[in-house]
Amino acid sequence: MIARIACLLLLGAPVIAAAQSPGCVSTTAHVPNFVQATSIDTNAKRVRVYVNGVTSTSAGYFQVQGPNNQWVGADAVSQGDGSWYADVDLTGFGSLTGTFTMWPWLWNSTVGGVFAPCPSSTFTRVLPNPSRTVQVGTNYNWDIVDTATCAYTAASRPFLKNYHLSGVRANVQAQLARMRENQVETLRFFAGWGDNQYQAGIGVVIFPPTTTLPQQFLANLRSFLDDVRNAGFSSVVIGLGGAGSYDYNNPNADFNGLLLPTYKNAVQQIVQAAAGYGPPEVLFDLGNEIGASPYEPQSQITRKATLIKEVWTKYLAVGGVRAKASFSAHFDPPGDSSRLRHLIEALRQSGQPMPDWLSVHIYGQTQSEVYSSLGAVFQTYSDYGYRAGQATPKWTMIGESFQEHQPTVAGINDYFAYLDSYVGGGINLKKVFGWPISPSYPYCASPSHIKGVLGASVLRAGLR
Repeated sequence: MIARIACLLLLGAPVIAAAQSPGCVSTTAHVPNFVQATSIDTNAKRVRVYVNGVTSTSAGYFQVQGPNNQWVGADAVSQGDGSWYADVDLTGFGSLTGTFTMWPWLWNSTVGGVFAPCPSSTFTRVLPNPSRTVQVGTNYNWDIVDTATCAYTAASRPFLKNYHLSGVRANVQAQLARMRENQVETLRFFAGWGDNQYQAGIGVVIFPPTTTLPQQFLANLRSFLDDVRNAGFSSVVIGLGGAGSYDYNNPNADFNGLLLPTYKNAVQQIVQAAAGYGPPEVLFDLGNEIGASPYEPQSQITRKATLIKEVWTKYLAVGGVRAKASFSAHFDPPGDSSRLRHLIEALRQSGQPMPDWLSVHIYGQTQSEVYSSLGAVFQTYSDYGYRAGQATPKWTMIGESFQEHQPTVAGINDYFAYLDSYVGGGINLKKVFGWPISPSYPYCASPSHIKGVLGASVLRAGLR
């Protein structure tokens, strides 16, 4: 089969009588993962060629012809419904741009066993979109501020609770300056939690019977936001979380009783306290990793969905700007989009407009795990019609990932190359945050390691 194709190529693209055609109706080009497009950038490594309405064929070999008469190809695969496709590797074209022609050749056993061409199709290959930028940052939390221990105790000196103390504020200001020197562009931090789990770390809980947050805490929040601005950061993400507990056996997980009203009230207080303070862009993660996991019981999934719906409705009702707030979902295990889908379903059920963005947390230890997780985000958006500017969300952030982790960078770049390489589509990944852990250093296992990663040089170098 391949030898016959090689012979055909030496003669160029031959004209074969229509009587020999297997009865192809149309040819279309798709690009990973695999959406029809007329233009792709030169970072794209594959193009999927489809032929529809095929009859009387048993095999095929599809090719792409470059503008300088270069050729690459791949064996075709039947989908059993009259359509065939081939995933053709484009790396041999390098950064070549221009008009490319797709030639699907199908083996027609009914006319004596010859390859016959289906209708050709074209697409345009362009230089990468120069407007694509990924802002890189780090999560700045109670464990970083601590100068001696990672333990969640009163000794941790939670920085927002104690920010009015000169020593704490001076320490934070020095670390903010250091992060800017280390190419950190944006920060994410927690300003509240929905249960007692991290009370020592954050310094305030959003938990019954608390209905009003301490004014000193809110003043400290405003001071910190201004220090972030003065240090030269362009954006910051304020996280809230807990929402009772992620453990459905925990008695604090009373989403519909006391917790939900006070959580919504605290969200309102923090959002309003931050208004007019901080860098030019202040965003809110209203529910850290709140998307329910696939192994939780339905009762817990329902409670979390109720919290998502009511918090989002409350945020918009009190004047919250849709473009400034959203929620996050964790990918655990890597590649499993169940939590993201539960989050999206809850938001859709709220009856409110969708957020302009969503946050995903991806802790892939390997390049392939990161890539598969971003591929799952891509597929989820595809299923809901959220890509290519079709609807909201308009962009995506990775709110947490391993800090300064080269496999994470490589997996993100694989995503760009294989899934996001066409013009006007993808998940529009705009921000990537590290969390101060790595596979070699479990959570708070090494304070010296955590204190030493207040940077984003690996992310910046790898994603720019």
